Amino acid sequence: RYYTLNVPHIAVDEQTRNALLSQRSTHDTLQLALRADLAVVGIGSVDPTRSSFLRTGYLTAAELDSIRKTGAVGDICGTHFDAEGHILDIDVNRRIVGVNLQALIDSPCRIVAVSGGRVKAGAIAGALRGHLVDILITDSSAAEEILTLSS
Repeated sequence: RYYTLNVPHIAVDEQTRNALLSQRSTHDTLQLALRADLAVVGIGSVDPTRSSFLRTGYLTAAELDSIRKTGAVGDICGTHFDAEGHILDIDVNRRIVGVNLQALIDSPCRIVAVSGGRVKAGAIAGALRGHLVDILITDSSAAEEILTLSS
């Protein structure tokens, strides 16, 4: 059984985000997600060649560059974090319409991240340093680069 979330992933402003989150269907679906036993997530990149937010038009190249300048290295559930895995207090994170990453971390749900490729190593390493995920599924090129970053 599945549930859809028929809202934009990034709202134009916080007021719109809050209005969308207050909708019963959105709220109820997100609450169900927090009660899951297992969440399978991706680890997104702020690299312009790999950013799904840039590719889908949610962010412009200038906006993505601005996010990178805050120290962001990646995102999980749209929530951007830095190289140490600290969730950043930035505008885009306050406009995400989706599962709240911190609430997911605080829930009993096990978080399984699936992410690979050398270009995503920095984001993966940040997620691991910050204990943002419980389990990582990756490939050898990402794993080798993560080990290089850690030494």
